[in-house]
Amino acid sequence: MIFMKKTAAVILLFLSFFINADVCAFVGDIKESCKNRDSYCCNLALKLGFYPQEQLFPAPELSLEWPVYATKLSSCIGPRRLGFHQGIDVPLKEGTEVAVVAKGSIKRIIHAESDPICGNGIVIDHGKGIETVYCHFVKHRFDWGSEGREVRKGETIGYVGSTGRSTGPHLHLGVKVNGVFKNPLCWLPKRSLDTSDCRYWDPYIYC
Repeated sequence: MIFMKKTAAVILLFLSFFINADVCAFVGDIKESCKNRDSYCCNLALKLGFYPQEQLFPAPELSLEWPVYATKLSSCIGPRRLGFHQGIDVPLKEGTEVAVVAKGSIKRIIHAESDPICGNGIVIDHGKGIETVYCHFVKHRFDWGSEGREVRKGETIGYVGSTGRSTGPHLHLGVKVNGVFKNPLCWLPKRSLDTSDCRYWDPYIYC
């Protein structure tokens, strides 16, 4: 049954592509299906370019600043063989300062000994259900007992490294909204980035 629905959706999506019809009239509300980040119909509609990104993924109001100077992403958010990559990776020189993207308070200090994937990192609570996660520090600026401390936008919170599951020095940045990881690029200021190493067609998916 599921296979038949997917097959019908593919056929109707491609038909609508060629006749320039409204795909929602054929397969239901695409915007509603995009509430599920792994929605087959939503991702196919995005790939074929039926709707602009901002229409399919309305983002909550959130203003972030880049935590580092980035010109390239070595990985984007999205599915992987071993799971779902929950943010973006920015390759950088080891020791580069990492700044907090918005004001907030320290929720948790992460250490490589207890988290072999993130390595050394930090979680910042920005209120209203929004958190940011930073991974792979070579060292923290803050340590045990800093939970609850307020931090200002742009304040240094750590230094780029390669701790945890990492193939080289880089910053992993994740954004959580009400417990669900979203794409940081949807709230960071737009800039020209080399995304050729990203595995998927649209680095701005999953807002």
